[in-house]
Amino acid sequence: MQRAVRHLAAALSVTAALTLTVTAPATAQSGSRLTLVHGLPNTDIDAYLDDTLLVEGLAPESITDPQSLRSGEHELEVFEAGADPEEDEPLVRRSLTLAEAADITVVAAVTATATALSTFTNDTRTIEGGQGRLVVRHTSAAETVGVVANGEPAIPTLDPGEEESLAIAPGSYELRFQVTGASESALDPFEVPVRAGSSTVVHLIGTEQGRFAPYSVVVQTIDGLQPVPTAIPTGDSGLVATVDELPGGVVAAVAAAFVLLVGAALTVGVQALRSGRRLRPAAGGTGSTGGRG
Repeated sequence: MQRAVRHLAAALSVTAALTLTVTAPATAQSGSRLTLVHGLPNTDIDAYLDDTLLVEGLAPESITDPQSLRSGEHELEVFEAGADPEEDEPLVRRSLTLAEAADITVVAAVTATATALSTFTNDTRTIEGGQGRLVVRHTSAAETVGVVANGEPAIPTLDPGEEESLAIAPGSYELRFQVTGASESALDPFEVPVRAGSSTVVHLIGTEQGRFAPYSVVVQTIDGLQPVPTAIPTGDSGLVATVDELPGGVVAAVAAAFVLLVGAALTVGVQALRSGRRLRPAAGGTGSTGGRG
């Protein structure tokens, strides 16, 4: 009887080792996200979205955390900090139309023509191969610029209001902006880190005002863009099957097979308990064949 119980426990342990673990694809983000970059000089700001305070007292050359909001139509207004939105005129305003699950960055900055709110859709696609992503956005009053990374030309020309994206190896990069027609850089070289599975977004802001010193950058980091495989542990041997996607029919079929396997193990174990006999290998198996000579 004790041997039969041990065999039943062993059968159940085998079925437990074959437990199926399926991670369903992540549900798409409902709603949208907005990040605000403050590139206006010399003043703190308050920002209102649809007449509701979104951020208060944001300092120049700073950035907000992503703000969750519904998709659809919105009105964004930026005031000097402490202004009365009922009485005072905003420094700048803009209507926004956000698609479902959009992730955008709005940059309040002085361009070559006006004070403006420039909008960019953040690239949140998966970054493959252990790479990182470097995005450079020209939101300053400068003319066309070139971008140099670690002493090598990375982006030959970047026009006002435009952005460029590079897939690069993780590491620290020294960036320099060269204004077209100028003999010196727009600002001193600066270092930015690029991590695997993350996007580093550099916003060039500021105005010349007779010197290059007023230019600056605001850096945004978007994490969590590395691939997330769906894994199926197939026992304790360390072997893992990795798939990009399992159709619902396949998952159901594997789950049904798993249930049948458990049922078979229980049936065999119960029969062994009732008979009081131990389980033996089939004829021709690996059991002892020796006899008396």
